[in-house]
Amino acid sequence: MYRLFLIIGLIFVGSLGKSQTIDRFEYFFDNDPGYGQGGSLSVTLPSNQPEESYVIPTSGLTPGFHVLYLRAYNPDSQRWSHTLSRAVYLFPSQTDKHLTNLEYFVDVDPGFGLGTSIPIDSVDSSIDINYLVNLSSIEPGAHELFIRSKNERGEWSFINKQAFCVAPGGSLDSLIRIEYRYTHTSGISQIFNYTLPNPFPSIELDFVADTSFLKSSGPYTICAQVYTQQGKYSTKGCSDFNFLGGPNSISHSEKWVFTLYPNPSNGIVKISLHEKPKINVTASVIAPQGGEVKKFILQDQSNEVDLSGLSRGLYLIVLQDGAKVFSKPLLIR
Repeated sequence: MYRLFLIIGLIFVGSLGKSQTIDRFEYFFDNDPGYGQGGSLSVTLPSNQPEESYVIPTSGLTPGFHVLYLRAYNPDSQRWSHTLSRAVYLFPSQTDKHLTNLEYFVDVDPGFGLGTSIPIDSVDSSIDINYLVNLSSIEPGAHELFIRSKNERGEWSFINKQAFCVAPGGSLDSLIRIEYRYTHTSGISQIFNYTLPNPFPSIELDFVADTSFLKSSGPYTICAQVYTQQGKYSTKGCSDFNFLGGPNSISHSEKWVFTLYPNPSNGIVKISLHEKPKINVTASVIAPQGGEVKKFILQDQSNEVDLSGLSRGLYLIVLQDGAKVFSKPLLIR
């Protein structure tokens, strides 16, 4: 059975007048059954409490969009308030349904069921398969690959999208080098390069990075991108680690504790913490040449800061939560 959780504020019945009594609410979905004929919600909150929570049963309603209506009754004047409405969406049952179809298409959606079918043997609610997509007829350039599935009820999933590029001549461009740099509270390092010994369209390798920039202990960020023989390059991938000041003293951070967006930014940046801070978090902005250029306090889980006064360039955002220090690069453009 579906249930709907509502928080109802007393202010919503202000049309009844100030300091008047409210002894009940009533609700209904989609169609008005008439005053006093809806589902009843008793009022139990004290006068000094501005809101109350209710769980409204939705059994008998089909999955999809509905409109919930709500109104209050004043026994003193024997009048009903204005009826308020809110659109709600009921999701289908969470019971797993077996997949029956999997299809893909490139760039343009041909319609449900009209994409290229991918054979699946599993009848589970999820699958993990490898499949070679035929791109022989795709023109060189940037494209997007879309994939979706259908379950036994005939319901289609959301579309998964992946961008890719086809090189001229139908051959994949070979990767030749990796470019990387470090960021730290002291500044941003020069660019380091690692030349791949055997150029190839795809790689999976380990190599020893130049760590000459790592001089003082603390949190660092390394960002890297890969270049091809034709001068094209990938998007940057970044990762946090802690340098403890000696050999074999790099520890990789388990996860980001905050998110920056948009990044790159025009100066208005939202800093979203993964958890609500128990104490105030100090945020510092480190310039490309090193040195702190801005400092502020984050008191909420979601924060918006204005860095539009800074010059264009790559900065380092450093957050300190007690003894913990975390950082992320930010590009101002």
